[in-house]
Amino acid sequence: MGSRRQTPAALLALLLWQGCQPPPPVGRAADPTPPPPTANTESAELLRKVDQLEKELKDRPKNFAVKMALGRLYYENERFVDAARMFRLALDEKPDENEARKLLANSLFFLGNPDTAIKLHEEALAANPNDSDAMFFLGAILVESRPMDVESLKRAQGYWKRFILQAPTHPRRKELEEQIAVLDRAIKGEISLGRGEPQRAGNQQQVPEGGEQGAMGGSKSFEGGPPPAGGGGAGPQFKKGTRVPALAVNATPTEKKRAEALDALDEGRFLDARNAAEAVLQASPDDLEVATARARSLVQLGEAENAIRAFGEVIKKRPNYAPAWHYLGMAHMMNNDAKRAAQTWKDLMEMDPAYAQQFRIPQRLQVAERMAQQKQ
Repeated sequence: MGSRRQTPAALLALLLWQGCQPPPPVGRAADPTPPPPTANTESAELLRKVDQLEKELKDRPKNFAVKMALGRLYYENERFVDAARMFRLALDEKPDENEARKLLANSLFFLGNPDTAIKLHEEALAANPNDSDAMFFLGAILVESRPMDVESLKRAQGYWKRFILQAPTHPRRKELEEQIAVLDRAIKGEISLGRGEPQRAGNQQQVPEGGEQGAMGGSKSFEGGPPPAGGGGAGPQFKKGTRVPALAVNATPTEKKRAEALDALDEGRFLDARNAAEAVLQASPDDLEVATARARSLVQLGEAENAIRAFGEVIKKRPNYAPAWHYLGMAHMMNNDAKRAAQTWKDLMEMDPAYAQQFRIPQRLQVAERMAQQKQ
């Protein structure tokens, strides 16, 4: 067959979209891809259930079972932002609950953040080395999000082999074995699962970390990594919390506030980030990095529509400012508008292909397009 390209979406469609239908001993986590929505997804019955559970949660905020039930209800109806919120609250109450951790991971994957999804499933597997769901999902998400990274493909293959050993009678064993064989060919360079040349050990591009503060607890970002400083191309990357300590002794108040805003954003302190960014913009209204940081904070504070307007103002000032386009797409995803997110990321890929590749916009676009198709 030569070196023709095969896409992860084509190779893994059945596995990733149908996932594990687990008889024991496979774990209980839900399929990372919910079933296609029905015509009555937002029916009166659904709203009644949501209202009932929300009221019960308000009356008894420490009710873990209600949080999980609400999270599952949102998840099954593709309301991934609400689902993630509920699973986070459930984890705040029971930090060691693997089921909530895995479902949060799957929700974040569909919101375009595979990196944190991988981390959460890794934590689930560390807590329970025999967790078959975590093995399966880790493999699927690694292949789907990093199809050209040979080391990630090797990891995925390893997780899937462990899955088969753990659940040898699983009904999807044959399909999984076929995909393991496909990964073997990709690892050897016989086929390609993505665009470009495979990234082998020693020449892998460094991928920036996500904007999360750890993998659980407190405030976290649904986003996939910090934008480069300055313009649309690659710029200096900062470790979390390092800008303020690195300030010069004679730094101006605006410079101090700027460092505070960017550090707070990286650390998940979104209210602090917004307030500091607004102070900076009063003195320097054309600081596009800080304006973008403010808009990103608004997204995380639940003000997606205000964030979308804020990103629009940045783009008006500099139409080719790639970070604004990047996170505008995330804002649309957070606002449950996958179609507009997809179009935004398509525009970014045409405008700045190098930036799009660096921040894995093609993979985010795939997720957005799938969600948009399901809602048609």
